[in-house]
Amino acid sequence: MRVGIMIILLFFCVARGISQNTFSIAFHETPVKEVLEKLEQQTGYIFSYSPAVLNPLAPITVSIQQADLEQVLNSVFKPLGITWEIFGGYIILKKRKRFFTVYGRIYDKESRERLIGASVYDSRLRIGAATNNYGFYTLLVPEGEVSLNYSYVGYQGSVYQFNLKTDTVLNVELHPTLNLGEIIVTQPSIPEWAKNTQAGQLEFPIFTANVLPKLLGESDLLKAVQLFPGVRAGIEGMAGLLVRGGNRDENQFLIDDIPLYNANHLLGFFSAFNSDAVKNVNFYKSSFPARYGGHLSSVTDVRLKEGNMQEYHGSFSVGLLSSKFNIEGPIEKNRSSFNITARRTYIDLIGAPIYAAVSNTSDSKENVGYNFADINIKLTRVFSKQNTLSFIFFWGDDHLKYKKDEKDSYYMAPERIRDNMHGTWGNLVVGLRWDKMITPGLYVNTVFSYNRYRTFMNKKYQHETFSGDTIQLKKIRFKSSQEEWRIKSDFTRVVNNWNRLCFGGHYIYHVFVPEKRLTLRKVEGIETALRKWIRHREYAHEIALYVEDEMTIKENLTMNPGVRSILFRVGSTNYFSLEPRFSMQYRWNDHWSTKASYTLMSQYVHQLGSSMLNMPTDLWVPVSDKVKPMKSHQCVVGIYYYPHVRWHLSLEGFYKTQNNLMDDDNGLDITPAYLDWKENTRSGKGRALGLEWMLRKTGGKTNGWINYTLSRAYRWFPDCSVNQGQRFPAMYDSRHMVNLVLLHKFSDFFDISATWTFNNGFYTTQPLERYNAPTTLPGEKGEKKKDIIFHVEKRNNLKTPDYHRLDLGINFHRRRRHGTSTWSINLYNAYCRLNTIGLSPDYSVSYDEQRECQYFSNDWLFPIIPSFSYTFTF
Repeated sequence: MRVGIMIILLFFCVARGISQNTFSIAFHETPVKEVLEKLEQQTGYIFSYSPAVLNPLAPITVSIQQADLEQVLNSVFKPLGITWEIFGGYIILKKRKRFFTVYGRIYDKESRERLIGASVYDSRLRIGAATNNYGFYTLLVPEGEVSLNYSYVGYQGSVYQFNLKTDTVLNVELHPTLNLGEIIVTQPSIPEWAKNTQAGQLEFPIFTANVLPKLLGESDLLKAVQLFPGVRAGIEGMAGLLVRGGNRDENQFLIDDIPLYNANHLLGFFSAFNSDAVKNVNFYKSSFPARYGGHLSSVTDVRLKEGNMQEYHGSFSVGLLSSKFNIEGPIEKNRSSFNITARRTYIDLIGAPIYAAVSNTSDSKENVGYNFADINIKLTRVFSKQNTLSFIFFWGDDHLKYKKDEKDSYYMAPERIRDNMHGTWGNLVVGLRWDKMITPGLYVNTVFSYNRYRTFMNKKYQHETFSGDTIQLKKIRFKSSQEEWRIKSDFTRVVNNWNRLCFGGHYIYHVFVPEKRLTLRKVEGIETALRKWIRHREYAHEIALYVEDEMTIKENLTMNPGVRSILFRVGSTNYFSLEPRFSMQYRWNDHWSTKASYTLMSQYVHQLGSSMLNMPTDLWVPVSDKVKPMKSHQCVVGIYYYPHVRWHLSLEGFYKTQNNLMDDDNGLDITPAYLDWKENTRSGKGRALGLEWMLRKTGGKTNGWINYTLSRAYRWFPDCSVNQGQRFPAMYDSRHMVNLVLLHKFSDFFDISATWTFNNGFYTTQPLERYNAPTTLPGEKGEKKKDIIFHVEKRNNLKTPDYHRLDLGINFHRRRRHGTSTWSINLYNAYCRLNTIGLSPDYSVSYDEQRECQYFSNDWLFPIIPSFSYTFTF
């Protein structure tokens, strides 16, 4: 014991003595070898080096007074690009390696489409990178011989070997290996949780949605997202999203970085995303990177195809509901391209005559017509290796017409009723995007955009005598819109292979324009004229700045801290928020990893209207001096296991708090009192927590996934304005959710798909008691009548039956001379489960009116629905 202590003290004293030695040197235009000889004499150390290290060096000049050994060595060798290391009595000199940047884009060799999420990896140095949303990558590599491996799912990998002496631009083309008929529902073979720190992120190419069973033959991107854990639809057949206890308006949809405020057609039964125009999708339900903001629950980042720069290709499809086509090709080969996709339904052309034939009589004629259409256009121009310009255009509209002409012969003099209504609502998006590589390690993407969502509805009701005299005339005109102009820039700076910095910001100018005009005129009896015209505009300015850093602390530990700041000004009211974001991943070994994240999100724009359907009269409104921004805190912890490259298992738990949640008292018809909407909303709180489990197999002839979600979501309003301040379940709180997806490819010509989904239904507010109240008090004269008063004890007091549904799909492929044809046969709700979309209360009364029994009738929408579609790709 004593000997050990003495050795330690002796070592400490020697080390202290060495550290206290100081040296003074001065050399002027002296060869490096002479400098080393003088240093050996003064320090007592011997220099060891290869002659190739010193031969190319010129004489040096240096002067140092009273410095320790470390300072002397750094002053002499650091300017020469030489590293040193003390080993015993030797000082070993080595030439410092210089690092250079290899950067560029990765393309599809056949179409010259930029590939998102493609990988570049140096197996010797165990360093790598992935392309961003614009196909750009950056990798810092030491000088000398390098061997880089480029890969992407469905493409043949490539290896590039060369001697690196300077910064190098290397654009790589990968050759696709997949056949058109194959079923692949995955991203690259390396799981996403093995590559990034985001828990709750889902990345998948668009053919995931294309191979799933379809409603009325129309593939739908958002319906595919609904099949993943923590996500559900509202009611039967809806394409909207409800994510981890959030509402409809808490989801953000982006098309090439441009927001889309209404992502639905047909009142929400189909999404506005045409799958033929989409390249890939990133979906976030937690761990939001700092570059995203403005909504609480989720972000769906959709990237459009740029178009083939080599050849002309396209497709057309005919289904039970709609027809669509896609055409793409080069404008100038290898320099510019176009991609145009259009779609239109023909419900009005087929359904309207059938409806008229069934419902029309000699005294009554009705005509109903509905259709939706959308167009996607993307033009891309490559000016140089550093500059690319893209033009994005999206237009989508819904059109509804209703006309009724009815004769009423009940009275002595015949009368006539005419009822006409037509409406249009939809989106317009125009954007210009500029991608530029400023330096080898700095990339910027700038977007200038305009988007608009507007609604116009006109209704005329006329009651007249058969001779043409007007008895009653009523006109209603409704118009609203939400517009925004935006400029947004995102910078990516690669500091080194272990540190990638992203920063940027945006400015948005919002214009909210609701309007309603109501005219009511009675001609006979008491003449009354009522005119109400609401025309109101609100303007808002939004500025956001963000910074986030992806850091690799160790080879198995990655962290992604970030912060986002927002200034939102509406009228004379300013709101400022600072939103920290943090996520991390720790890889225990090649098969196990753990992730954790914390996110604060704020939302400054709200949607008023129906909570079940995407009605045209729903309005987007900003915060005000009385309506505060909604805020959400979310914490997530996850464990991920991938025993094989094709098998992925994940378990995630989340806890989310929500503040300043809105609840409006006007229900569906909020427009007549729009100027008072701020007075008719209530601010509450919410909580959501859950556990999500998912097992997924990718690749091979059979693939798919199964997931289970155990969750709970509830609300309360501390000011007692709703439900007496007591806690109540959220409308779409579902304790148990299960999704099963199975896809199997028998051959290149035949494949099948099946999905089964289950949840615990939704909550609805219903009167569970009613009683009669006389219209006259005791002792008063008058006709003895009774009013029925319904009593609602609390909010969301009744739960609908469990929801479950099986969908089946079969695809037949045939290779033709000029392309490939595909017949798709789909069966929606295969065992005809009549799932509830609403409950209607009713009562049965005994003959003596002494006993009353209440019951609820089940309102359902879709029985079993077969459909087909034909697609030809050339």
